[in-house]
Amino acid sequence: MVIHSHDDTLLSRVFPSSLKGAAYDWFYSLPGQSLRNFEEIKQASYHQYTSQWVLRRNNNHILTIKMKPAESLKQYVGYFQSQMALVDKCNNDVAVTVFISGLQVTHSFYRRLVKHEITKMRDILTRTQKYN
Repeated sequence: MVIHSHDDTLLSRVFPSSLKGAAYDWFYSLPGQSLRNFEEIKQASYHQYTSQWVLRRNNNHILTIKMKPAESLKQYVGYFQSQMALVDKCNNDVAVTVFISGLQVTHSFYRRLVKHEITKMRDILTRTQKYN
């Protein structure tokens, strides 16, 4: 689509009135006259909002998470939770299986989870708080 200069001017003037909330605040926090035409407005908007967009992942994303030999349980749990948060509709059964299998088998917490047949991620997280 080719935008002619008078269309560009009109779009540049109308665009700000279409903004609400955080987008409005962001746009009006830009230095005055820093965007000279609609193409620059589009590019700035694109970079502002695509850089903050996080790809939602499926359950496969967490399958390779393993506790490192020198890693504490607290560090492992923190990293696991941060990666689990990226998963769209993370399946509890998958999360529990991956979490337990990712623990060092020599770790006492691993033995405790296996012994008590824990099947819910929230139960694991509750037990880690008591364990630390």
